[in-house]
Amino acid sequence: MVIFEHPLNEKSRSYLRLEYIFGQIAKSRHLTASSDPEAFFKGILDLHELMERCEIRGDLTKDLEKHLESVNHWATIPGVDLNRIHLLQEQLSKFIYQLPRLSRITQTLKEDRFLSAVRQRFSIPGGLCSFDLPQLYFWLNLSEEEKAADCKRWLADFQPLIGALQLNLKLSRDSSHFNNEVAKNGFYQDNADNTDMIRIKISPMLGFYPTVSGHKSRFAIRFLPHGDEQAQDIPFQIASC
Repeated sequence: MVIFEHPLNEKSRSYLRLEYIFGQIAKSRHLTASSDPEAFFKGILDLHELMERCEIRGDLTKDLEKHLESVNHWATIPGVDLNRIHLLQEQLSKFIYQLPRLSRITQTLKEDRFLSAVRQRFSIPGGLCSFDLPQLYFWLNLSEEEKAADCKRWLADFQPLIGALQLNLKLSRDSSHFNNEVAKNGFYQDNADNTDMIRIKISPMLGFYPTVSGHKSRFAIRFLPHGDEQAQDIPFQIASC
């Protein structure tokens, strides 16, 4: 089964994009594969641009506070794992305290002269060649310790945000429940009251993938064929977060 996630508001759209960027950075930051440098620096530059355009710390703090209320309620239920509950309470409280106190989160990336040079060339097709960016080529041949120290410095200010975002999305996903549905002739629609994101689970064996349109109060899903399949009733599962 494949799970597709679709945000129904700008807040959740930013959450998912940031999660994707953080994942891209995490997978490529060790620079072990030939494609890692391009993926890593694209992630760093995308992170800087996205954080310059949106301010998610307020929304993220409010969402964590809602999760903390839920976790505090879980603590009153007999038989729950109190050690797990207390750990979640500590993590949520820590991030709720840290997020509003993060300041100038993109300043390190903005003021770094090396990253500025990479940024100028990144939009050029093949612009990361050694003759275009000898500074990058030199950096890639530094010791593993020197490169790791630079990567750590560039990402240090984002660590509380990364942890808070990952915890928020994990709790949202873990609390969602999938229901079985059928898209008649490949089409399904429903209300989306108090829903930030919908999750769609479908078997790839069916040969269809979902496209979603909608907003905070209502959404529609149309399943399109990957190949030459004809429109048909599509069984799938859906969850709201």
